[in-house]
Amino acid sequence: MDVTTLAMVVMLAMTAVGFDAIWHPPEVILEASAPGKLEKTTVDEGMINGILKSEVDRISSTPTLMAKPKVQLGRGGGLGMAIASAVNMQSIAYALQSQTGYQPDQIKIALFSEDGTVKVLVTGSGGQRVRSFEQLVEQQKGETVVALLHRAALIGMSRIDPYLTALDLMQRHAADKDFSDAETLINFAKSQIPPTPASLERSLYENLQGILALFRGNQEDAHTWFRLATKSSPDNAAAVLNLTFADLQLGHYEEASDRMEHLTRTLKTSDKILVSTAYVTWGAAKLGLRDVAGADKMLGKAIAANPSSSIAWELWSEVKQQKGDRTEAEQLHQQALDAAGSFENYAEIATLYFQLAWQDNQPVVRSKFVNPAKVSLH
Repeated sequence: MDVTTLAMVVMLAMTAVGFDAIWHPPEVILEASAPGKLEKTTVDEGMINGILKSEVDRISSTPTLMAKPKVQLGRGGGLGMAIASAVNMQSIAYALQSQTGYQPDQIKIALFSEDGTVKVLVTGSGGQRVRSFEQLVEQQKGETVVALLHRAALIGMSRIDPYLTALDLMQRHAADKDFSDAETLINFAKSQIPPTPASLERSLYENLQGILALFRGNQEDAHTWFRLATKSSPDNAAAVLNLTFADLQLGHYEEASDRMEHLTRTLKTSDKILVSTAYVTWGAAKLGLRDVAGADKMLGKAIAANPSSSIAWELWSEVKQQKGDRTEAEQLHQQALDAAGSFENYAEIATLYFQLAWQDNQPVVRSKFVNPAKVSLH
């Protein structure tokens, strides 16, 4: 390659790498390596990458209010890497990225066999989201290689985005209520947060701890966690909604109504799910205060914000029952059932999991309506 060609390639690579950083920013890169043969099992990098992708896709599909990391399998890159690869200059391209301050986090998963046991070494490095780490994951008795790789991928994702992974673990175990892995991850993530009075990150995890307390029926503990979450970050709308949910559970209807009035007036988003949930919650508070007309008005606003909300239609049905209009109540109940296949709420909001309480001494009851099930084909 002559000097002129080299200069052109370097210039193109630099331009394209910058272009990729805008349009295809791979904040996190997952890489896999395999020995090929493990006793009677043959495993290649394509198989491992497929398992990694499956686990990443599952976790990334968790509905959340927070931005999700962009995860790239392998170091394929975009246009810049394609140009560099075509002339065998990937190392120069990576060096250029480093010089320009672009250093994506990397998670590497290496499968190997040692002393007759299959193991996975999960390592990570970078400068944006991931601190350097190394963790050895050993195959457990009766565990398949595929299951081991899924577990290792989950560990890698927990390092990339512990919050999103904790949300996914909560949803996976909403039925059996085995939240031990989620709690371990939440506690570890919180331990890494600086002890500043204000912290959105800490608020997010405190909010999840409140939801876990509701799953255990601990209404007072849930209220405490949600209040802590709102103190750590008053702008955390999910925590404000959940604190109001806990107020309703404890019969604090006036406080709940006042808080939702303030939230609907100051909410800095046009997200129809959040707006609708706020009005539904306010409607429940009005019912608790025996203000049926006020509740009717709030539920009308909730439906106007999000006509696909089953919880809004169902609570509006209860409002009509309270007004003595059984025919309209039944029609609204049918609307709730018709909307049951629509997206309901975000994973960090309690009304996704539980029914809003508007009567005194009501226990924590699971919601009739949830998000549509995630279907995976393997």
